[in-house]
Amino acid sequence: MVPAAVVALGFCSPALSQDLPNFEFRGHHIGQNVHEAFPSFFSNPDEHGLDYYCATNKAGFEYACGDPNIEKVNGYPQLGDVRIISVRYKVFEEKIFSVVVAFDADAFSDLVPMLSGKYGKPDAIRTEELKTIGGGTVQNFIEEWKFKEGVLRISRYGASIRYGNIEFENAPISARISALENADYEAKGKAAF
Repeated sequence: MVPAAVVALGFCSPALSQDLPNFEFRGHHIGQNVHEAFPSFFSNPDEHGLDYYCATNKAGFEYACGDPNIEKVNGYPQLGDVRIISVRYKVFEEKIFSVVVAFDADAFSDLVPMLSGKYGKPDAIRTEELKTIGGGTVQNFIEEWKFKEGVLRISRYGASIRYGNIEFENAPISARISALENADYEAKGKAAF
């Protein structure tokens, strides 16, 4: 069951069915207080009150923190026995609202069955044609799982054809952050021009 406070803050989408499961990743939940989930994020604070694991976005409305508990093998982070690049938890109003895992695109075929083992059969599987910088095209493979709080998506290719990503998207919170950022930029524009 999702706590009423989590729903009231917009961490759950009312459009999603109540029959869907709650999202959990490595023992952490959407809407979980980041101070309780990761007290180490605040143990050696910088001027923003965050330690070196964390970084704020441009407008300062959200921040993302790397998982300090991720297993490393030969200095590289891993999920299970799959080498990844990073695990980051996105935070808004001191609550976790998203999780992003970056990985080498070649790890996609290893990560998909791991996600299926944890979350079951994907709710959607699709492909997208992507254009490369050189003018060619590649097929991007995407699989999605739906949860009360949003959608977990794995994409073979993310920002480039070298890297893929897993991201939990919480659309209501992302929309709130986008609105705050736009209002901030509009205010700065009025003052600057």
